[in-house]
Amino acid sequence: MGQLTRAAVCAAVNESIPSHPIASHPMLHTLTALQGAEHLLITAARLWAAAGELLTAGAILWALDTLARAIRGTYAAGRFVGRIAWPVIYWTAAVVRLIDWRIVAAVVFDCLKVLAVAAYVAAVMARRGLIALSAAMGRRYSAAVAPIAPAAPAAYHPAAMIAGELSTLTCAQLRALTGCRRKIRKADLIALAVAA
Repeated sequence: MGQLTRAAVCAAVNESIPSHPIASHPMLHTLTALQGAEHLLITAARLWAAAGELLTAGAILWALDTLARAIRGTYAAGRFVGRIAWPVIYWTAAVVRLIDWRIVAAVVFDCLKVLAVAAYVAAVMARRGLIALSAAMGRRYSAAVAPIAPAAPAAYHPAAMIAGELSTLTCAQLRALTGCRRKIRKADLIALAVAA
């Protein structure tokens, strides 16, 4: 016996039970039509997946071909530059071999000395120019600036002066001075000595 399909089962049900209400139901014909649409959708999905795979494979092959062309072009450019550059490198090496490097070192050292002297002279001249410019601007704009009175020296309290002198002593010396036997902070010992 072959494989039973939904349509064969429905047909068998329709023939065996003609008075059954499902046999005359309009939904049965719709299910049969949907089966055909289902097969059509499955086939279309398979074709779409195959086309996507082919498109992906084509894109990968195109990228590999582009990479191969770039490699070939780089190789050809390297050979071309090598044909031109090899004689230049060869003759440059021959000329470099003839150079007396002691003379070159002396010339470079003399150039560095000249540059150092020029930088020093430029700095001195810039300083003089800045001083002259500052003096000229001071003469021109001095009337606009109010003179600043010097601040009066701060008056010190005698206790603060004594505390300053006591801060040079150690804690042991301060305890001996104050007669305190407890171990307390140095600031408290100084306060005790000033108060006494």
